[in-house]
Order: sequence, then structure tokens, then C-alpha cells
Amino acid sequence: MTASAAPLYPIVMALITAFLFGISSLVVQFGLRHADARTGALYSIGTTAAMYWLMLPFFLPGMTWSLSSLKEFVAWFAMIGVFTPGISLMLAFEGNRLLGPTISSTLASTAPVFAITSAILILGERPPPMVLLGAAGVVMGVVLLSWRGRASRDWRLWAILFPLGAAFLRGGIHTGTRYGLMGMSAPFLAALVSFNAAFLTAALRERVLRPQSFRFPGWPGFRMFALTGVLNGVALILMNISLMTGQVSVVSPLVSTFPLFTFFFSMVLRVERLNWRMIVGMMVVVMGVAAISAR
Repeated sequence: MTASAAPLYPIVMALITAFLFGISSLVVQFGLRHADARTGALYSIGTTAAMYWLMLPFFLPGMTWSLSSLKEFVAWFAMIGVFTPGISLMLAFEGNRLLGPTISSTLASTAPVFAITSAILILGERPPPMVLLGAAGVVMGVVLLSWRGRASRDWRLWAILFPLGAAFLRGGIHTGTRYGLMGMSAPFLAALVSFNAAFLTAALRERVLRPQSFRFPGWPGFRMFALTGVLNGVALILMNISLMTGQVSVVSPLVSTFPLFTFFFSMVLRVERLNWRMIVGMMVVVMGVAAISAR
């Protein structure tokens, strides 16, 4: 890779990641016609974990680390998997229940703010003003894309802690992932460990909280959730690669542009109707991405 191409590599990987997350967000909507979100999340995470185990033999020959460093690596990324998507998913669901999808998804769009802040404080990143301006543009654009019109006011102020907590964990995990990969460059192994920990967390949660209500979503729903899991699985590996090779302050805002791709394909499939808010939101996101890429 040439020196001129190197700065673009994490940007390209992050945008491909956003593209895959955007498609998976659309696919999962078809699956949710057959089951609730928690059931879909468990099947999706389980599919991703299974896919990683099937891929493992292809990556084993390149694994040459010491046992002590491997233990620390596995422990670190298992903790990451428990927090995201394990705990963050529960917070997001509870926020959606208490606040409704409009406010909850809008507050969840602030994840890059937490990612950049933690990267500055923990990793010592010093993003230039253009990157910060672009990140702010991406967050504002995603907020516009996430807004669904008038929201109910029948909720207590403390309820915003749930979606903000989910955003905090998702943003902080980007910093945690880069920190872990700085010690050992193994993006696939990081994905395998974190998603298996996330699957165990989700399965335990369902067993404790909903032992009687969990059910098979039927084959149409299962196919959609499985496809979501495959897309998310590939996206996570690419995101880990981008975080391994690029700064959190650049990668995190770009990954968070996935609603742009979701809306694009929703319009192609006529699931969503274009309005002025979406147009403005898309333009702001594109300008934000351009500012980050031209840093």
C-alpha cells in the first residue's frame, strides 16, 4: 500500500462497513414482520457467531501469538462483546419502549460524540478541526434522518439515560476496540470473541427475562435475521480493520452514516418516501463525510 493510499484505507473500510450496516438495517425490518426485536437480535447475533466459527480454520494458520497475550486479548474483547451489543442492546430496547422510536433513535445518533471524546481522553488522539466539523455534520445529518416527526411527551426526563447509555457504550467501544487492536493486530479474532460473548449475554438475558415468550420466528423471519447476521458479521470485521488502521475520530463518524444507505435502499424499494428532512439530512451527512475524508 502506498503512502498516499494509506490514509484512505480506513476511510474506505469504514464506508463499506456503513454500507453493510445500512443494508442489514433494512433487511431486519422484513424479519421483524415475523418476530419481535429481541428475538431477531438473538438469531442475528447467533448467526454471526456461528459464521465466525466456520471461518476460523481459514484464519488459524496466521495466529502465532503467545498464550499470555492471547488470554488478555480474549478477556478484553469478551468484555467488549458483553457491553456491545450485549448490554447496549438492552438499553436501546428499553429506551425505545419508554421514549418511542423518534427520540430514542435520535439520541442514539450521538454515539460518535462519545467515541471521539473517549479517543481524545484515552488514546490521545488530536483530530484536526476539519474532522471535528465533519463529525458534527454527520451527527446532525443522522439526527435528521432518524427523526420521525412529532414525538410523545409522555415520559420522564431520566428515561433519556437509556438511549444515551446505549450511545455511550457504542461510541466507547470503538475506542476500546482500537485500544485492544493496538496490542494485537487480529481484527477477525476480535470479532469472533466479542460476538460470541454478545450471543451468550443475549441468550442468558432471554432465558432470565423471557423464558416463556421466546419462540422460533418461522423460516421467512429466520432467513431475514440470518442474512442480517451475515451482513453484520462482515461489517464488524471491516470495522475492526478500519479501527486498527485509522483513528477513532475518523472511523466512528463514517461508520455512523449507515442510516444514509438504509434510506437510499428504502427509497429504491419504496419502503420510505423522500421528504425535505431526508434530503437535508443526506446532504449534511455527505458534506460531513467529505470534510472528514479531505482532512
